[in-house]
Amino acid sequence: MPLQTGMTIEDLDIRDLLDELENTDNTDIRIVYQNLVKGSRNHMRAFMSQRKLNKGEYNAQYLREKQIEEIVTSPMERGPLGADGRTMALP
Repeated sequence: MPLQTGMTIEDLDIRDLLDELENTDNTDIRIVYQNLVKGSRNHMRAFMSQRKLNKGEYNAQYLREKQIEEIVTSPMERGPLGADGRTMALP
């Protein structure tokens, strides 16, 4: 049950953060949201990996099933993201 709960929370967090990104043009806030959604995608990947090891499944509740599939089949994300969601070059 903890995996299911974690996945549901990340599902909701990603949806909420994506909605908020649509509603702000403040660069600093967009950078924060982009990095929070990246963290939630990484958490979703980790939860799903453990879920599959235990022969479990997860049905999307807030995002579309296709969005969840795209997240969990892509690699873990590293490094800071900019306001546009692309990895920022570090100085």
